Amino acid sequence: MAVFRRNGDGPEESLVELPPRAGRGRAAWIGGLVATLTLAVLVVFTLQNTADVDVAFLWVEGRAPLALALLGAGLGSAVAAALIGASLRRGTQWSAGSDRDRDRAAPPG
Repeated sequence: MAVFRRNGDGPEESLVELPPRAGRGRAAWIGGLVATLTLAVLVVFTLQNTADVDVAFLWVEGRAPLALALLGAGLGSAVAAALIGASLRRGTQWSAGSDRDRDRAAPPG
């Protein structure tokens, strides 16, 4: 389906065809492709790093495959970063809301 917009505002006004925009279907395909490639890389990484290593964290000690230990550490750090980012974002929203409430409560002038 072609989309047109008006070009100019004089007596010789014309319609210009706009280029088609990427839709949700294309974005879904790209997202699926990226997810598939990421999964393939993780599978190869896991298969290449099956040797057991000693893992110690605080008072917990044990043995685990290297891939599992690294993926667990990466997942734990991603969760920690997400929690810190969410708390910082929440803090800025609260301070912005308090400024807005204070300005609303102040008499004009």
